[in-house]
Parts: sequence; C-alpha cells; structure tokens
Amino acid sequence: MKIRYILLILAVCFCAMGAKAQITVVQKMDTNQIYIGEQVLLKIKVTASANDLVVMPRLAKTNITEGVEVLSQYTEKEESLDGGRRKAITEAYRITSFDSALYRIPPIEVEVNHQAYKSAEGIGFKVISPEVDTVNVNKF
Repeated sequence: MKIRYILLILAVCFCAMGAKAQITVVQKMDTNQIYIGEQVLLKIKVTASANDLVVMPRLAKTNITEGVEVLSQYTEKEESLDGGRRKAITEAYRITSFDSALYRIPPIEVEVNHQAYKSAEGIGFKVISPEVDTVNVNKF
C-alpha cells in the first residue's frame, strides 16, 4: 500500500514537471557580414505558453555592443502554436556599424513572467570596409 502511495506521488510530480511549458529564445541575423554603414536585421524569437507575459528588450537608439548600433526595432510576427496553447513572438532589430571589425553580439535577455531568459549563444558579426581604387580615381 505504501509503495502505491509513493508511486502515485512520484507520478503526479513527474506530470507536473512535464506540464510546465518550455520557454525558448533564439536569436539570428539575416547575414553575418556587411559593409560599413549597411544595415541588417537581428531577430529574437521567443516561444512560450500562450498565457505567459513576454517582454522584449527595448534597444532602439542604443549600442548592443561597442561599435554596433541599434537603429530601430519592431515586432515582426506573433504566432499562435499548438492549437492556441503556445505562442511565438519575433522581434526585429535593425542594426549597423561604422567601424570595420569582427564583433560578437552577446545573447540578448528577454523577460518571461518576470524571469530573464536568453539564447544559448551569441552571434559573430563582421563589418568590412569596401576596397577603394586610388589609382583610377577619374574612372567614374
């Protein structure tokens, strides 16, 4: 009798742990290489339970990392998943840089139900200078 009672308690605990929705955060970019001054979209996609409160970071007019500036941001897409039990929100950040270098964009934190979450990895981002032809300056 005691064993059945213990097994019942363990089964309830495991079911409760499995019922908690997993929260995922993925960040990616359209491209990982641009010329100085070009713009690219950095996207953060959060997948959570439908009734979770998701707060995306406000980064417009700031620097993500030294040398990489966020020009604007907007919510690109909100999706309903699993018959309305889950949702996915994608936020887009238009970024640029005016210094040629190899940058690392760190994982960006989002808030879900007043808890911080972020993607597992940062992103490498290369900004290059265009080649300038100083010999044939009158060509154009």
